[in-house]
Amino acid sequence: NVQLLTSVNAILFVSGAAITNTVRATSGEVQMAAIRSQNAGGQLNLIADGDVQLTSSNWTGLLSVTAGSAGPVGKIVSTGRLTASALALDAATGIGGVSDLQTASTLISAVNRGLGDIRLANQTATTTTVQNLSAGAGGNLSFRQTGGGAARIQAEQTVADGTPTNTENTITLAVTGGTLIVEGNGLITTGLGLVSLSTLATGDIQLAANVQAGSTTAAFQSAGKITGSGTLLAQSAALTAVSDIGGATAFNTQAK
Repeated sequence: NVQLLTSVNAILFVSGAAITNTVRATSGEVQMAAIRSQNAGGQLNLIADGDVQLTSSNWTGLLSVTAGSAGPVGKIVSTGRLTASALALDAATGIGGVSDLQTASTLISAVNRGLGDIRLANQTATTTTVQNLSAGAGGNLSFRQTGGGAARIQAEQTVADGTPTNTENTITLAVTGGTLIVEGNGLITTGLGLVSLSTLATGDIQLAANVQAGSTTAAFQSAGKITGSGTLLAQSAALTAVSDIGGATAFNTQAK
């Protein structure tokens, strides 16, 4: 374990043991030049009172990143792809910054506690489970998957800031070459936030749980089918599919 009172700058972190490693800056930010595990990775916790700025990672195990751990300011950004067996991201003021945070993981959780958006671009050929995506204070959520793997979204929500506008609380999910599945606790967006779900090239959209749009539109565009036992709740809906909408059983919609 490494704990510093000031910023951690441009460190190459290498672990060769399946243990829990923690790097913490109790005043300032963490900057990592590269992260990699040799043989077995275990768990790596990166914790900063300020921002966490990364370059890349190749981690076998759980990579847990917390920015703004002791205050209202702290974002997570990276100039390169974060590769890890599992990713747990927690920030105060945004995950991804101006551009998407590039990731490669099959198990993801991301929470932004204050102002700012979550923007993730994940690349994997196998199924990714997104356990939780949550944005507070009017933030937007964007998750894009490429590489051919399906995406299983188990819980996703945005929280209004009390002054809703058309550019806040939006959920955007897009999968290229795979199926998009909403399950578990489903999707909820508040305020004026819209919901956009799409599959590109190939892949169905399947609702095994409810999708609740804010006081606006839900738009689904599928390269295959739109099916499932879940219900879409929205003021208005635009559904487009290459093949079926509903299939053997009706697709459930409900006006808000």
